[in-house]
Amino acid sequence: MSGNIDEYVKDWYLEDYYQHSPEINPQGPKTGVKKTVRGGSNASSSRFNMTIRRHAVEPDKADYVGLRCVINNPAPIHQ
Repeated sequence: MSGNIDEYVKDWYLEDYYQHSPEINPQGPKTGVKKTVRGGSNASSSRFNMTIRRHAVEPDKADYVGLRCVINNPAPIHQ
C-alpha cells in the first residue's frame, strides 16, 4: 500500500487530533483546511514511506497525491 504515491484519506488534518480522539475508531476532525495524507512515494526516504505516517496538504495545492479507497465489508471478497 505504500511506496507508489502519498494518498488522501477521509480525514481532515489536525496535528494533535490523536491526543484527544476516541481510542476506538477515531473519525478525524469534522472540518479543516488541510486533508490528511498517508504513505509515501518511491521518491520518499524509507523512513517516510510508511502507511502509519501522516501529514497535511491543502487539497487544491497538492501535486502527486493519490486516493486510498477502502471498503468496510464483514464478508471476505473472493476473486
